[in-house]
Amino acid sequence: QDLNYIESFINEIEFNVTNDSLNIRNLVLSINKMIFEESKNERLKFYGLKGIFKLVDDENDVIKDNVKAYLQKNVFEILVDDVDEDMLKMLIKLTNEDETTVGKFTEIVNKKDLVKMFKNINHELVYEIIVQNQGNDIVGLNNNISFINNLLQHHTNIINKQDLVIFLPLLNLNNSDLKLRLNIFKIVAANLDMIKTDVKIKNEVKS
Repeated sequence: QDLNYIESFINEIEFNVTNDSLNIRNLVLSINKMIFEESKNERLKFYGLKGIFKLVDDENDVIKDNVKAYLQKNVFEILVDDVDEDMLKMLIKLTNEDETTVGKFTEIVNKKDLVKMFKNINHELVYEIIVQNQGNDIVGLNNNISFINNLLQHHTNIINKQDLVIFLPLLNLNNSDLKLRLNIFKIVAANLDMIKTDVKIKNEVKS
């Protein structure tokens, strides 16, 4: 009951993200930061992060720069050199709920760090996907594969060769989930150039 009350409060906060008043939007940002930083509940922490991301495109440059600097320090720097599982889960949920979020990453992080981060994330997710496939975890598979596909719609060269080799057997996945199979196909299609030029990958495709 307490959680539902808090979520209702957060929904009211989100409603004011587009408020005309600069002071109110600043207040909304401060509240979302507090929720994200201090909440121990995963759902509430996610709502805080989601609310912060909504202000990335704010019309006021001061708020916009504040949001970008905050996200770079508190989200992306954590994922560039190492993969924080809790942060990654929130990022996956965020981008799968709103695919346009991925396109905003380049406004926050420089391209070199972004590619490095994506490669680290994808390396982690490929092995997680194998476990999920073996355990028939369709929900987990869908979430991770949709996320990788979303990344590839905006960025190239973000999957290592060895990870792509491990990913290829999923093309033979016998599953009735059309969205899942389509996303797998899109991921492979986005890396066709690597497949054509790498002997090991070509052999894996033929096997």
